[in-house]
Parts: sequence; structure tokens; C-alpha cells
Amino acid sequence: MMLPFLPRLICICLAALFLVNLFSGSVVCLMAPWLVRFAARMRAGIAVSLLISFRLLPPALTLLTVAWIAANYPRLEPKLPVERVGAVCFLCAFLGTFVWGSSLVKGCRSWIKARRYLKNCRRAGVATRLPGERIPALVVASQAPFFLMAGIFQQRLIVSQSVIRVLSTAELAVAVRHERAHRVGRDNLKRLLILLSPGLLPFVSGFKTLDDGWTRLAEWAADDRAVAGNPQRSFLLAQALVRLARESVCPAGVAVGSTLLGSAQNLSVRVDRLLNGVAPRNRLSNGNPFVVAAAVLMLAICLVSVAELPSTLRGLHRVLERFHRAGNIGHSRS
Repeated sequence: MMLPFLPRLICICLAALFLVNLFSGSVVCLMAPWLVRFAARMRAGIAVSLLISFRLLPPALTLLTVAWIAANYPRLEPKLPVERVGAVCFLCAFLGTFVWGSSLVKGCRSWIKARRYLKNCRRAGVATRLPGERIPALVVASQAPFFLMAGIFQQRLIVSQSVIRVLSTAELAVAVRHERAHRVGRDNLKRLLILLSPGLLPFVSGFKTLDDGWTRLAEWAADDRAVAGNPQRSFLLAQALVRLARESVCPAGVAVGSTLLGSAQNLSVRVDRLLNGVAPRNRLSNGNPFVVAAAVLMLAICLVSVAELPSTLRGLHRVLERFHRAGNIGHSRS
């Protein structure tokens, strides 16, 4: 098909959205089992940062690559009236549009549902100050116990009345500390970013291992922050988890909310970890974050420098030329 310059550039950028995300995401997915095992040996607070960084790396790298192509392709490509674009480029552009569009729709729907749920709780709930929480929680009349931090940017603690009756004052206080740790860590925002991140292929995420690992370690990190090394708090939090485990549910519409119980499959591990005081075993968990940040900054500077080399730009032009013509019967310009 013959396309003018701007539609041709848009088609190439959409195709790059698919191909770069597929390649970088596949590499991360292959590394995921090792990354989760490695992170489980680190201090939980640092481990969750490691996993979320790798989880968001493919979409971040993809967007940077597409921005680089969009900025440099007009400088390299003669603005001919029309040029032929092949079927392969069109197919990849369609897949890129579908994969990224579906993830955006899914993330936006979850955000809207969470906002609607929080709005309903504000209307139906009663603001109550719980022990250890400076922002009044919203207590909702419900027979099913639930305890969660809802919202993205304006987070509020939502508690059912049955939880107030089930937990003692001390257990309630440490449970509040756990949810406050989720709020401080911006875990709901991270959940939204995960939902907004595209999968590898249409209807195929590929990141389940990494997502499950991050979710599990996010609960560990919140537990650690809540108990702060205090054995009594550890016992109280474990006791609160066990008390609520049999009856607790997560209300509908809170896909980006942080519940006290988290995943039911990991509950026994959390309770055992709280009671036995599992310590991190990997010395790398004590690394200086400023050293890591400096290394990432140096790598970014090197990549930008290489990307702006004339030889790199000429190579990019040749690759894009061959790619957007792939699938054509004829390769001549028109």
C-alpha cells in the first residue's frame, strides 16, 4: 500500500510499539523465575522495587525507542509524496495498536471502578479515626470482613464494621500500620501501572510469574514496615490475618486496592514469616540505592551517546527501510 510520509511514520511507530515490547518483554519473562527467586532472598522493601522496575522496563524501553524513532526518522527519510508500506509493517502496527490499546482500556476501567467504589464508600461510610491512623478511615456496614486501602492518588482506608468487632484494639492498630505501609509505598499506583502495561501478545500477558512475585513481596514489605522488627507486633499481625482469613473478601471494583490479607495462597507463608522472623539472606539487599541510581544514569548517558552517532542513525534508517517494505511484491519507490 502507498502511504504519505506522516501515515507511514505513524505505521512504523505503531509497529515498533509491538516489536520492541515483544522482544524486551520476552527477555524479562524468561528472567522472571530467577528474578523472583533472587528477590525473595533480599530485604522485602528493596525486592519489590527490583521487581516493579523489571516489570515496567519493557513498556518504558518501548516508549523511549518509539520516541527516538519518531524524532530521528524525519531527519533521515526523504519526505517523498508517497512510499510503499508492506504487509508485515501493517500487521505489526495492528498488533501494537491492539495490545497497547487493550491494556490502556483495562487500566482505565479499573481506575474508574476504583474511583466509583471509593466515592460510594465516602457516601455510605462513616469517617472513624482508627488507632495509629491520622486520616479517618471509612467504616462501611458489611457482614463480610474486609480491610483495604482504596484509591490511587487520594487513598483512604476502608474497613467493614465486622472487622472492628473481630479484631482487638492492638490487632487493629498493627493492621492499620500494614495498610499505611501500602499507602506510603504507593502500591495502588504501581498496581495501576501494571494494569496499564501491555502484554506480549493479544490476550497473552506473559508476566504472571513476575506479577505474582511482586504482589507477594509487596505484602511482605508492608508486613515488615508494620511490625518494624517488634516481635509483639509480628504476633498481633499474624493473629489478625488468621482471624480474618476464613471470612474476609475483597469488594468488587477494587482491582487497584491493597487488602490486608492479600493473596490467600500466600497467607500461610506470611504468617510463618511473621512468627518465625525470617531474615533476608542476600547481602546485596543492603546495597546503596544511590550506587544503583548512578549506574543506571551512566548507562542511560552511554545509550543516548551511542544512539546519536551518525553510524547508528544510518543503521536505523536502513533497518526501517527494509522493515516497512517487508511483504511487498515490488520494492521500488513511487
